[in-house]
Amino acid sequence: MTDMETLKKQIKSCADQHKLAFVVGNGINRYVDSEAQSWSKLLLDLYSRSGGRLKLKDIPEGITETEFFDVLEFQTNRKILDSNETYTKILKEKVIQRLSTNISNNDNYERLRECFKSWNVPVLTTNFDCNLEVKGGYYTLKNDRRKFTDFYPWDVYFSDEQKGKVNPLSYFAIWHVNGMLKYKRSIRLGFSDYMNLVSYTKEYLREYNNIKDGNIESWRGSKTWLNIFLQSNLCIFGLSLDANETYLRWLLIQRHRFSVNRNKTYNDYYLCVKDDMKEAGKKMFLESIGFNVVVMDSYDQIYKDFFGFEKTS
Repeated sequence: MTDMETLKKQIKSCADQHKLAFVVGNGINRYVDSEAQSWSKLLLDLYSRSGGRLKLKDIPEGITETEFFDVLEFQTNRKILDSNETYTKILKEKVIQRLSTNISNNDNYERLRECFKSWNVPVLTTNFDCNLEVKGGYYTLKNDRRKFTDFYPWDVYFSDEQKGKVNPLSYFAIWHVNGMLKYKRSIRLGFSDYMNLVSYTKEYLREYNNIKDGNIESWRGSKTWLNIFLQSNLCIFGLSLDANETYLRWLLIQRHRFSVNRNKTYNDYYLCVKDDMKEAGKKMFLESIGFNVVVMDSYDQIYKDFFGFEKTS
């Protein structure tokens, strides 16, 4: 049984010091809106509609979801696509179109966002959708050390107001790790996409590794979500973090290596239920990089008891 009050006190102490960030995934959509489609189901539906030769009810074992997207290019019936453009680009546009038309009007998202906002910490999401972003607007932190690109809009955040030059670790805002619908070219879907993202990230990490903690403003990533990810204690939930999360798991490993080299200690948490922890390897992975794995009795315990989120019908 989880001691909820003790857990909240421990995590809240990090938030009060502006040393906490939430990391969330599609699990929040599945909890808030029972009609929300899982990512795997969306890919399977795209496979079926694109003329895939096999009848698949689930993505087969032995292939990750990111790899499955790349395989879609080879499995797709080219007559159905009927275009001279690259097949990967067309498939990506189909996914973007589906995500754009499936934006939820469920007012539970605003309630959940207000629960997150009450902690006054940044929220990093792996989702492309803007379901949490009910009110407010998109802003870009002015960054003299980095030229803006819509392929990697890392310094773009969603908030109720423009925060100017305020430290991005110190306030509530929503940041998109894997890209966002606002910038369609930023969205990462296939394994190849994420390998390119790893290559791009390495340039930032190489520079980050050479700076001193007190000189973080000189780093070109100082006004991006990557800085939040590296500098904050993380509380992850609504995110499976299974083996198919290639990029994020790789980034967590790099982050842990930096902490070891700099004698930096994180106080990280992964909130989940028993079904999320079926694979012993996942728990081993998380605990080996310093995470406190907190297994709760139900998702209600995470969202209702921990965050105080009351879902309406």
